[in-house]
Amino acid sequence: MFRACIPGQPAHLYGQSEGSLQKKTHRFSLTPHSVMPMSSMHKDRMFLFRGHLDSCVCWTDAPLTGQLVLEESVRPVASVELQLVRVESTLSSGGRTESSEVQSIQVVDGDVVRGLEIPLHMHLPKHFVCASVELTENKTFAVGFELNVIVMFRDNRVVVENISLTLHRGP
Repeated sequence: MFRACIPGQPAHLYGQSEGSLQKKTHRFSLTPHSVMPMSSMHKDRMFLFRGHLDSCVCWTDAPLTGQLVLEESVRPVASVELQLVRVESTLSSGGRTESSEVQSIQVVDGDVVRGLEIPLHMHLPKHFVCASVELTENKTFAVGFELNVIVMFRDNRVVVENISLTLHRGP
């Protein structure tokens, strides 16, 4: 669900107090079970990433923060990236959804020490993000954002965790 914060309107109308948002922590695990069918799993593909995003509900002028830990992996990791994606959808004209990359940053280059807490930190580019919007009257248009946590292995396999975000303009 997306919400629009309209400048000049009281923040309590949107379920938030002036200057603060209710944080919504997102915890995730990346395993072979979460990204592939059981029949295609082999022992040489075993891995376990655990992580969290401190909040999926945030201000446009505050950074996205969290942590990622590689608990185990048989294959070496090539890199870990954070990708911010803008998602625009419309129900008119048969319902279309278009996504476009806003920003991508590399968090890790090379294999990861097992058990090491990797900090996730991304500042949102102020000229390319806006508050999440959904026109609720006919639900004809929505603008939202997603964060993809992308893990690339040296054998060119890619694992992605997709996290929906709700952005609000600063108070």
